Amino acid sequence: MRKKINESGVSAILGFILVFAIILAGIGMIQLFFVPKWVKNDEWNHYSTIKNEFTSIPKLMALTASSKNPNIVTLSLGVNRGEYPFLITPPDSGSSLAAKEEKIWISYNETLPNGSVVHRKIQLTSAALIAKPTYNYLPEVELVYEYSYVFVRSGESGGSSATLTDQIAFSNQGFTLYVLRTNFNSVASSDTVSIPLNPISAGGKISVTNATIKFESLNPSYWERTLKDMGIDVSVSGNNVTVNLANTVMSISVMGLDDAEINLNYRPYLYVSRITAFVGDTEMIEVIVKDQFGNPVPNVPVNGSATIGTLDSSTKTTDSNGVARFVFYATEKGSGKLIFESGGNSTSADVTVTEPSGGEPRWDKNNSETLVISPDFKWTGIYGASQVWLRNAEQIGDDDSMHMGGGNDFEISFVLYNSSVFYYFTLDVKYGSGADKVWLWKTNESGTFAYLDWARLDNTKADKIFSNEGINILDPDNYVGLGIDEKNNLLSVRWFLQNATLSDPVSLQVQLIEEGWKVEIQII
Repeated sequence: MRKKINESGVSAILGFILVFAIILAGIGMIQLFFVPKWVKNDEWNHYSTIKNEFTSIPKLMALTASSKNPNIVTLSLGVNRGEYPFLITPPDSGSSLAAKEEKIWISYNETLPNGSVVHRKIQLTSAALIAKPTYNYLPEVELVYEYSYVFVRSGESGGSSATLTDQIAFSNQGFTLYVLRTNFNSVASSDTVSIPLNPISAGGKISVTNATIKFESLNPSYWERTLKDMGIDVSVSGNNVTVNLANTVMSISVMGLDDAEINLNYRPYLYVSRITAFVGDTEMIEVIVKDQFGNPVPNVPVNGSATIGTLDSSTKTTDSNGVARFVFYATEKGSGKLIFESGGNSTSADVTVTEPSGGEPRWDKNNSETLVISPDFKWTGIYGASQVWLRNAEQIGDDDSMHMGGGNDFEISFVLYNSSVFYYFTLDVKYGSGADKVWLWKTNESGTFAYLDWARLDNTKADKIFSNEGINILDPDNYVGLGIDEKNNLLSVRWFLQNATLSDPVSLQVQLIEEGWKVEIQII
């Protein structure tokens, strides 16, 4: 006899199977359509984070260089993906961070603190940072930092690239090379890493001419396009970029990532190459110590010695600006040297100490001696000359601001005269200013001074009064906007000197010199 089937039980089983099938189908749909979207969103979030971290590197480099304080580079190398029950998601992955060496060659003429010029060549090695995240759904990309800017390129090296930050190395005011040293070639991590960034050498500015900077680049077309838009002479050959600059200010900032270091070599430099003083004078002597990158070196000893006179100390330590200050006492008449040593290298300055000029030195036509002017200076016996030179005007004293070109106006008044004629000069000159005026008077027939005229020195040439180059104040070419009368007045003084004779020579007498100043004078 056939048993009767329980239709209600069968229906329950079929219903369960159907519901289960619907659930599986739903999970499958979620797995197929939604999980990739969620994972892709996780990867976009990671890319956005590491991109922001990478684009902050140029600012951290500039801040570390300017403050000379360490900072931290933080990079989220780990790619974290969400976990969902009953769903299959790709496992968390990491990113690789590589340091690619790039070579730099620099050739330039440097103007030293004392005004002399030397030719230098430097070869450096920097590092470009390349981060490559591992993604399942986003395209393969690389984030690259080099020489102060960040770009992203697709796929392997050589793929198309897009700039994420502008470069800050070159500007119309000069250029700063940001050199990065590292302790690693490549690392991989699935975590957030914090890497110390330390200043190795920074803070200096070098006045250079005829500079050529050649450097390897992972994106040379960017530099060619960007620098040409700035009007800078640039060319590209392969991966090498060559930049030529006629006159500029250069800085080299060297940073170490992951405690990387470099051996620093340093030497002292003087702001002056020669010193003239009177017996009893006190001079402030500044010595700056720089490393091979032209940056000041703080907290290092400088040893000083004198072959004439004395220094206030045999050893000083450089301050935060790399400067050590000595005081020179001119205790005796004569010539000698001041010698300063630091880092195994030395520099020196010639020293001439003279007695105050109350003895009325007599001019020697065959010697054309240069003398230091004091308020009571008088020079006699001048004949057959045609030029009056002023040079090396500087303030004296122990004020930090009292060095070449600083402080108040330099002013001097003096007369050139013989038995019948007086010419009276007054010069009012300020370093770097256009207000460089020269007044000239001459005795008239009644014996009183008559105003002839005044003229303005050419600004650039007037500044030479503050250097060893000097200027001839009787040369009309050293003035601007001279009319025929002013030019003839200068030439009349030249004629007056040229026609002076041994029997009726000319004398030079200082009437006034600005307090706290000295200057050298030469008659040729």
